[in-house]
Amino acid sequence: MSAQDRRKRIHKRHVLIIAACILLTVAVIGGTYCITTILLQRTKSAHTAHIASSPTNPKSTSNLFTASTGDPTEEGAAFEVRKINLTGYKARFPNLYAREKVGQWKNVGNKTVYLTFDDGPSALTPKLLDVLKKYHVKATFFLTNQPG
Repeated sequence: MSAQDRRKRIHKRHVLIIAACILLTVAVIGGTYCITTILLQRTKSAHTAHIASSPTNPKSTSNLFTASTGDPTEEGAAFEVRKINLTGYKARFPNLYAREKVGQWKNVGNKTVYLTFDDGPSALTPKLLDVLKKYHVKATFFLTNQPG
């Protein structure tokens, strides 16, 4: 067997392997797409049947309360509550969603915050130190040994 015949044989083998990989990839993607489409159609038809069989009473719709984001530092910041009629997934699984306000912002009092700066000194360091001094803020600096 000559070297040229061997190269042709190896080339054919590589082409067959690549073709098999492409075919396998297309089969997996196509199968996944078909299965997903079938499951989606079944879910839609089951959901449609569930909605058609449920009684249509407008007073039986669930309510969802949501809170507005206000200023958290104000003591007793009130939650703005609004009602939303639930439909679709939320109506089908109402226990997965909050129905009432959970809590309110509270003035906790003193809190401790630890500031650390570990980038090393830069041109902004003096300005940063002035701001920290102005507001009486304590911070920890990690200095690096930079030659120069």
